[in-house]
Amino acid sequence: MVPGDMLTDHPSYTCLSDTEKAIFNAALTEFGRAGRCGARMQTIADRAGINKAMLHYYFRSKEGLYEAVLMRVVSSFMDSVTAALDRHDTFPDQLRAVLDAYLRAHLSRPEVAGLWLNENLNGAPVARKLLRPKGGVEGPRRMIAWIEGAVRDGHIRPVDPVHFVITFLGSVVIYVIGMPTFSSLRPELASGSEEQIRARIDHLHSLFYHGLKS
Repeated sequence: MVPGDMLTDHPSYTCLSDTEKAIFNAALTEFGRAGRCGARMQTIADRAGINKAMLHYYFRSKEGLYEAVLMRVVSSFMDSVTAALDRHDTFPDQLRAVLDAYLRAHLSRPEVAGLWLNENLNGAPVARKLLRPKGGVEGPRRMIAWIEGAVRDGHIRPVDPVHFVITFLGSVVIYVIGMPTFSSLRPELASGSEEQIRARIDHLHSLFYHGLKS
């Protein structure tokens, strides 16, 4: 378990059996590396330390396993965002808390960035289903409502809330995906130290807040 791991701390993970946890972790690594189409069930079974027959006992198909992994990732990451919103009252504090939660979630599980990348390169069929207006994950819509409320109450200037969410989420994901490249410009970024994490949060908070102020 990674300290502060949003996935392993989430109730949907803690209720799993040890075998299910091993399968989930192995599948996340494989899907993040190879994508849904390129991943192999045998590789996932080997990573989990089980045989392929047992893997198919828990998940009948690769597609079912992939959907379960992506659902757990989306739910846990978005729950961390909404929890951060609920812990604070002012917009600047909420902004910093959401940045902190989402960035740390990705840094604790960098393979998730690869999962997003591969899913979108293939048209995002599963993510689109998970984020559908009715019955889908609430996190992104909660963020949109948060920005709409901040505009309505005069805390920030009028902005397109969907474009804000795209820019906000993208600023975190590209940081994790591009780390091997970015660290050539500033080697200390690759350390993932608390100092570097706070520096990234401070930078994004200043950039977003001053760009949004009314």
